[in-house]
Amino acid sequence: MLFAGNLLKQPLFDEMRASGEGYRVVGELTNTNIVMKHTFWLGVYPGLTEEMINYKANAVSNFVESQRTPE
Repeated sequence: MLFAGNLLKQPLFDEMRASGEGYRVVGELTNTNIVMKHTFWLGVYPGLTEEMINYKANAVSNFVESQRTPE
């Protein structure tokens, strides 16, 4: 499961980053940053209906299709 890539980059951590307290970092977080920068995020929640899911799927599909270059 993925959640928001590098959480330390989220606004919630602004004050903690400024103070350097309240959290702990292990390692460089290289892969976390890669996920954050190169992933297309779609918001979801348990209450999505099938109609809502289909709407999202169609919207993404239509956008991708509109960006294709003619062969």
